[in-house]
Amino acid sequence: PAGEVLLAACEKHQEQGGMTEGDYVAAMEDLIDNPPKDPFADLDEEQQIHVRRLITVLMHRGVSVCFGRWQAEMDLNSQLKKKVVHNYQQVCSSLFTPPLASTCISDLTNFRTLTVFDVSKRGLSPAGFKALLAAMAGHGPNFLAMEGKEHSAPVYLNLHPDQSFVSKLDSPDVLAMRDKNNYAVVHTMNLSDNDLRAAGAFDLFFWIQVSHCENIRHLFIGSCGIHDTGAPHLAKLFKSKACPDLETLVLANNRLGDEGCAGILEAIEGSRVLQHLVTLDISQNEMARQGVEKLGSMLTTRNCAMESLDVSWNQIRLDAALPICEALGLNKTLRRLKLDWNGLDENCCSKMADALRTSPLHHLSMAYVHMLGPGAMLLSTGLRKNQTLKTIRVDGNNIKQMGARSLMQASLQSGRTEENKLEISTMNCNLATLDTSTFNKSEPSGEYSLDMEVPRERMTFNELLTLAMLGKGKFMLYPEPVVTFTDGSTKKYTIVVPEKGTDDEDFWRPDGGILSFAFGSTRAETTINDVISVDEIALLKETLVDPEKRERERVGAIKAFCEGDTFMTFAIVHSLLSETLNETD
Repeated sequence: PAGEVLLAACEKHQEQGGMTEGDYVAAMEDLIDNPPKDPFADLDEEQQIHVRRLITVLMHRGVSVCFGRWQAEMDLNSQLKKKVVHNYQQVCSSLFTPPLASTCISDLTNFRTLTVFDVSKRGLSPAGFKALLAAMAGHGPNFLAMEGKEHSAPVYLNLHPDQSFVSKLDSPDVLAMRDKNNYAVVHTMNLSDNDLRAAGAFDLFFWIQVSHCENIRHLFIGSCGIHDTGAPHLAKLFKSKACPDLETLVLANNRLGDEGCAGILEAIEGSRVLQHLVTLDISQNEMARQGVEKLGSMLTTRNCAMESLDVSWNQIRLDAALPICEALGLNKTLRRLKLDWNGLDENCCSKMADALRTSPLHHLSMAYVHMLGPGAMLLSTGLRKNQTLKTIRVDGNNIKQMGARSLMQASLQSGRTEENKLEISTMNCNLATLDTSTFNKSEPSGEYSLDMEVPRERMTFNELLTLAMLGKGKFMLYPEPVVTFTDGSTKKYTIVVPEKGTDDEDFWRPDGGILSFAFGSTRAETTINDVISVDEIALLKETLVDPEKRERERVGAIKAFCEGDTFMTFAIVHSLLSETLNETD
């Protein structure tokens, strides 16, 4: 603390031409009279007087020597800082690239409290990035050795990238210099939105090997055009032990390719980075089945610490997302997951529903993943058992009325409190349309042939069992229920209606084969109470009075609630409209 006060006094006099010997003595005397932390707490008054006199004598006798050393150190640091910027500009000149990051280099060498090194959106080319790293590392290309070569320096280094950091410059490693002078630790590097390409990825790997980078916690390399040719260099970087405590890694929009993503993820999984990595953004990288398999393996690793994962805008199609969905059921750390703009089939929705029963996720985004009504209904079976999810986004999926209503009802049936309410976003989900291909609980009567290995049809059988359990329908004795197997053989099957209150996980159903039977509705019986619940009325009212909802969304919500397997009385409608009109006025 005393050193910090003295440094602050030095910086205060910097604008006035520097600290003189008188200023130095005054700052020392102020430290003696008003120490930042009381070093005399355990001494009595007489002992404190003796100690203060002793410090004063020592300070005055050695003041000339102390000040001389102090001034020499300040002069040396000042020269080194100027050399760092000068070397950067010289390397830029030799590589025929403009010094676009001079200000960033200067800030890094001068500001003691700087913790974020940000060169994003600087328009850095591979050559410009090479010059920047050379100045920071205190090592650069040996331009003298390149003189008389067949190629110019930039072309030569493109052909021989290993010659980029071979010559010692007359300035130190910047991060090491900051550490030596007790500057704040630089823990964040933002290189995003530059044209680094594969060459930049190679230079980054080499620089991190030779520089003082073990304190880097947050690394942003998004939109740098690294592509699949640069992905192996990033994989080598994470295999090394240069950044062992990395917590945030953003690789978005680099077109790394499926194989490139798989290599990087495998390198992370096999390193110490996995124990500390909290946030990973690997979106917009053309990742597909191979990368997702590695990601699923990573999420199920025991020491995985990941809390936020973004894999949106990739090429994950149909059942390729299964490894992620299955891993969610085992992972206990992930809190935020983005799967937007991929393509998930019903098998993935079913596995996601199974995972949501136990997953600690807080935020799930599945917008524009080509999910239909049956997929939403499958998802809702997991939401009924979930108590941790705070928001789920299914925007842009053609789930229509039945899919949207199943999600809303699942939230209500989960028994959440008002404080633990689940927010469901269903924008652009075609809520004004009734999906005739989706199982409709309001009209369940008919003959069925359900493939029990298909998630959608297995869910339909569950819904019929639930209707029968609640007394809203019954399985007919004729035609007699039978199961047809793949070899053409058949077997009679006795359908067991569960007792009221039985969890759907405990329902009896065939493991495979095609189950054929008939079901009849008993909704006409006067003992059945199908009036819409109080919770559903409250949810519908909330949608109607929300100023951010469009008219089409309000109409869709009304249809979703009014055309389900429950009804509203005139009294309920009158009360709902009266309250809605009063609030909107």
